[in-house]
Amino acid sequence: DQFIPIAEEAGYMNEIGNWVMKQALSDLKIINKSQQSNMTMAINISGKQLDEKSFYKTAKQIIEESGVDPKFIEFEITETAIMQNIDNVIVVLEKLKELGISISIDDFGTGYSSLSYLRRLPIDILKIDREFIMELEDDNESNDIVEATLALSKALKLKTVAEGVETFAQKEVLTK
Repeated sequence: DQFIPIAEEAGYMNEIGNWVMKQALSDLKIINKSQQSNMTMAINISGKQLDEKSFYKTAKQIIEESGVDPKFIEFEITETAIMQNIDNVIVVLEKLKELGISISIDDFGTGYSSLSYLRRLPIDILKIDREFIMELEDDNESNDIVEATLALSKALKLKTVAEGVETFAQKEVLTK
């Protein structure tokens, strides 16, 4: 909660983000080779990275250098980061999708996205924020929000990930 805003303010977020992407892809290559698997790696992308004009070119180069097939890469972007500069973000996300990368909206429900923009975004996955999942059993509003998000995701033909599922009762609500 504190580190990323400080890194962004100091102007280091792009360098840190690029290092994280390189390290994640290096680790993914090792894991998939040693386990003889095809695991997918989700990498968080900050709003500052998306705003950088060279982000797509840099990401593409890092991916090519890693030797990882883009179909095993998922970029997680928060709702807030997407909405900051929506028209430019859509262009960048479309290019990333063309490479074969999956795009997910992380912490869905905590930002201020517009449904008209949501349907325009080239995304594959909505990730429901942990806060709503934790309160699922005790809070009717959280339950309603989760059910509405699941219905929205289904209508838009998106995969849905619920973050922080810890109980059987939470799983039951999510899978009914």
